[in-house]
Amino acid sequence: MTGSETKKNTDIMTIIKTSLILFAVTLVAGALLAAANYITAPRIKAIDAETEKNARLEVLPSASSFTDQTSDGDMTRCEGLDAEGNTVGYVFTHTVKSYGGNLKFMCGIGVDGAISGIRVLESNDTAGLGQKATEKDWLAQYIGKGGSGFRFEVVKKGSSPSVPGSGIDAITGATITSDALTAGVNEVLEKYESISGGVK
Repeated sequence: MTGSETKKNTDIMTIIKTSLILFAVTLVAGALLAAANYITAPRIKAIDAETEKNARLEVLPSASSFTDQTSDGDMTRCEGLDAEGNTVGYVFTHTVKSYGGNLKFMCGIGVDGAISGIRVLESNDTAGLGQKATEKDWLAQYIGKGGSGFRFEVVKKGSSPSVPGSGIDAITGATITSDALTAGVNEVLEKYESISGGVK
């Protein structure tokens, strides 16, 4: 066997050996990740469920428990119940398109048809502008309003809504976010009316 053949064989063996080592490391790392996921998945699921329950209680504080979610297209809902099992309202989770992509929010509506709370769950809109839509002070504009046929309207500073009391102040520099969330809330109001038979 010549020197060049010996070197070639040595190179092939080195490549095979390195490949086997990399394969073994990858296999062990994959197994460790799978084991970690198996161990932590139930805990993560429990934390997510608790977070969702707390969000529901925040937007429908008169409820003490909730029914299972019902899916309706891009919107889900559950019924809020008091301690005696009476319906006190509904919690809707809805996703709309906004400036930075999807904007997901949760909205509570009491049996009187008025909004009891709103919480933005996910938003990729511009920090300092569109993210203002996640602030409780801005979201407070929706609270306590609603009723049969009631719809919100985004208005710019100095303007008045076409229906008194329906105005939502546009976020300066983030009108798209204001419009998107308000349109989504109006869709929730429509859905509430369709399942409740309208508010008297």
